[in-house]
Amino acid sequence: MARAVVAPPCRLRVSGMAPVARSGPEILAGPNLDGSAVSWFDANWMFFSWAFALFGTGVLVARFPLRDAHWVGWLAPVAYWFHQAEEHAFDLRGWRYAFVPALNQGFGRSLFGDAALPTSLAARSTRG
Repeated sequence: MARAVVAPPCRLRVSGMAPVARSGPEILAGPNLDGSAVSWFDANWMFFSWAFALFGTGVLVARFPLRDAHWVGWLAPVAYWFHQAEEHAFDLRGWRYAFVPALNQGFGRSLFGDAALPTSLAARSTRG
């Protein structure tokens, strides 16, 4: 009978009790949860969304003069690419990669409580 392999529990990195401008770059500068280095693509994939969005906008303006259902259908991925770039590259505050720390601090914490925080931060967050 084969034994099941149990992975160690994962801990999300947080750079303080509330996300700040340096939270995202700190995540990208450190190792992944499995200890491997963050690859160039992992740290920069969101900038491809900018390129796709700008190219798609140009195509929509140049090739589709009629604003019909076909045009609106192609507008959806262009809007999504802009959304990805704004959410993960630089947000409206100018913070780099701010979505992950904000999600971990807000919605992620409401789902998982302090289980996703390092022990030192979890102890501080439970104090009054």
